[in-house]
Amino acid sequence: HSFPTRRSSDLNGTESTAIALDPSGNVVVGGFTGSTDFPVTPDAYLSTFFQGTLGVGSFLLKLNPSGAALVYSTYLKQTPLRMRMDSQGAVYFSDGLSIEKLTADGSAMPYSVQIPGGVDNIAIDDSGNLYALCAASPQFPVTPGAYKSSDSDPMSILKFDAGGNLIFSASFNAAAQTALDYSRSGIAIDPSGNIVFTGYAGIGFPVVNDPDPQPNACISDTPCMAYVAAIDKTGSTLQYARL
Repeated sequence: HSFPTRRSSDLNGTESTAIALDPSGNVVVGGFTGSTDFPVTPDAYLSTFFQGTLGVGSFLLKLNPSGAALVYSTYLKQTPLRMRMDSQGAVYFSDGLSIEKLTADGSAMPYSVQIPGGVDNIAIDDSGNLYALCAASPQFPVTPGAYKSSDSDPMSILKFDAGGNLIFSASFNAAAQTALDYSRSGIAIDPSGNIVFTGYAGIGFPVVNDPDPQPNACISDTPCMAYVAAIDKTGSTLQYARL
């Protein structure tokens, strides 16, 4: 298959924005395209071009481990910016304002959830649960029993089941003044299912269970130091938070 390429002055081309691998070595690539004749495969989730912002559309395709064969190719309505795959080959991605799941054969989208506060990063576990590191939003208030640093936490940690249903919404305060201070950056799930996340901290960062505490060099809530923190798999307990 031949795919159109993109030049800086050409919105009719194609550019990749995210890539992921499944356990079998298949490669999934997502991005945006201005091409109305992108090589979409039969039974694709979206077979026709959907024009988004800037007059371009989006796509997602899967190649076999050798890169010699196209497993599937589909148009999308959202451009993948963060992308993960589970052990069954399903694809989870975010365009920054929503999270989506596409089946392993690229034919259906089991769920699409809007995240008005904005999504910074995502992770998945072996059961197909998705975790999103987001700005706090009234749409996802802290659920009963989930961890909360304060009543004005700027960030949320959301967990969704394989069907896109919210399991819990926890929150954390890295002492950043606003969400635009990028207090959120990365998220991962450890082998026990605990949620580890990182970003930038301000002067009031809540250090917890740090065996080697470092002096906080910040002079305001504006982030100036990197942090790492972990919440247990139930979303109820902050295990540690350290600079």
